Amino acid sequence: MNRELPVTTRALPARVDLRNFAAERAAGEAWLAEAAAGGQIRLNLDLASVTAATSLLVALLVAWLRRAQALGVTLEFSAVPATVHAIIEFSGLDGLLSSAPPQHEQQDQEP
Repeated sequence: MNRELPVTTRALPARVDLRNFAAERAAGEAWLAEAAAGGQIRLNLDLASVTAATSLLVALLVAWLRRAQALGVTLEFSAVPATVHAIIEFSGLDGLLSSAPPQHEQQDQEP
């Protein structure tokens, strides 16, 4: 019998900056550790609410990926903004979000 593993999702704030980086990192690492301790091995980070793509956000994602790997947890990403993908590609971390295609952002168009 082939069952899909349940997925637990955590949403990110609109912006990750110097004011909230440490708190977000700690909260995410606690989430990963709790999930691993409870036998949850598949998790999802929802980036739909992210409005400001920064290198701090990418650093946070890398830190969480490393922690997830150490815990034996699969960490997936959803609704990744194209601007986040652009920073990742520019940084040479193209494989980081290989499972999450960029979410195209709507742009205002003049009639």
